[in-house]
Amino acid sequence: MEVAHVVETAREREDKYDVDLEFVLPSFDGVLPHRGAAEDRVVRLRSVYYDTATLALLDRGITLRRREGDVDNGWQLKVPGIDDRTEISVPLTESDTVPAELAELVSGIARGLTLTPVVDMRTQRRVLRTVDDAGALVVEVADDMVDSTRLGTTKRSERSWREVEVELGTATEDDASGIGECLIAAGAKPAGRVTKLERALNLAPMRENTHRGKRTAKEIIAEYVAAQADAIFAGDVALRRGLAPIHDTRVATRRLRSILRTFDPLFDGAQAGRLADELRWYAAMLGEVRDRQVQRSRQLDAVRALPDELVLGPVIARIDHHLAGEEAEHLRVLREEMAGERYLNLLETLALWEHLPEFASDFDDGERKVVRHCAERASRKARKRLRRAVAGKSDAVALHRARKAAKRARYAAEAATPVLGERAAAALIQRHKRVQRILGEHQDTVVSRTLIRRLASIAGTATGENGFTYGLLYEREQFAAQRAERKIVRRLK
Repeated sequence: MEVAHVVETAREREDKYDVDLEFVLPSFDGVLPHRGAAEDRVVRLRSVYYDTATLALLDRGITLRRREGDVDNGWQLKVPGIDDRTEISVPLTESDTVPAELAELVSGIARGLTLTPVVDMRTQRRVLRTVDDAGALVVEVADDMVDSTRLGTTKRSERSWREVEVELGTATEDDASGIGECLIAAGAKPAGRVTKLERALNLAPMRENTHRGKRTAKEIIAEYVAAQADAIFAGDVALRRGLAPIHDTRVATRRLRSILRTFDPLFDGAQAGRLADELRWYAAMLGEVRDRQVQRSRQLDAVRALPDELVLGPVIARIDHHLAGEEAEHLRVLREEMAGERYLNLLETLALWEHLPEFASDFDDGERKVVRHCAERASRKARKRLRRAVAGKSDAVALHRARKAAKRARYAAEAATPVLGERAAAALIQRHKRVQRILGEHQDTVVSRTLIRRLASIAGTATGENGFTYGLLYEREQFAAQRAERKIVRRLK
């Protein structure tokens, strides 16, 4: 799964503007930042966009193209972020087959479907560009005349349009605003987040929110389900890029599993159960990696906080080597499974649920009160479990079960916010989040003490090592557990 030959990864920030064919590009005097060299030239580009027959990449806001022309040649994969996009490039090849490096990055999104050309696009671009003294891009204004042809269908369709893109390098958002004001004054209109590929395919933006007015119960829950599925798919791409989205991806799987359980009257029981089982399997693999990351950071910080004279032996090296090795092994297993049929089937199921969850056949779409009932039931259950756990003299297993119930109640309140109301939902979310945080700290001490005992036993038999410092770390975790127990008792008063 490792990507071996990606030669360039660049963060991309750009604004788009619609203009008509008669539009005159303004001069930008005093607005276009000049911090070095400037250029004004016309270039010609040809871009062939690739996707699956179902446009699975575009559905995630991802574009993949083979570009050749006067400049910017190469295979380019653009992956969306919150406020920008990342462009990943490999050199141009003679073949029109997608390079393995890029195909791997989107293999989870494609879910076994072939990547084929979907649009052939030719662009005549006037470029106004400034760079700093080191040659880094400051800002680029691209005035594009575009002719596109849709491929892969029985009826080839052609479209033409003109647009202006403003790409920021080291320029500031204030610089971008000034350029945008000049363009608007000249007759341009902000184009929003519509991509060239969406224009060529004559599609509305894939992520446009179409909700209007009061939503039904199904719409409310379906939106939350879709958000978690989207986060899991985003995590898939990030993992294949060698990044570390383990925590966010794991949380998304937990949120989705929680919704399937908490709002069980809404769903087809058999279908929801199968999805929950597969999410549990995937979350367990993510958890094995994440637990090592958390403990590695936690224990190394604890050792570094000790006075030097209390650190006897290669304690840092032992902890780092042990946990880094386990993390690498669990990450290897995770990546192997991500190439397997079971995982791809999970992604296929998630894609189906994202667009059309398997609701129960007898569920009344107008029954918003069912959503409220389920959320309030989860909240009552969380409080009940917490009281039982504290009454049981802080039994670690009971506290852990109370923590999981608090998480489910929190996620239920998040999903049910349109029914509960912003203020009431926020209060519930905050209440359960505080409990979750305190009991999460307690659970971390449980895991930590088990780890420390294991490391101490190894150190006790290894030449040049002893268990003294591990005893201090164990005592620290005991104090942390007691502190968390006191805090949670106070929460109930």
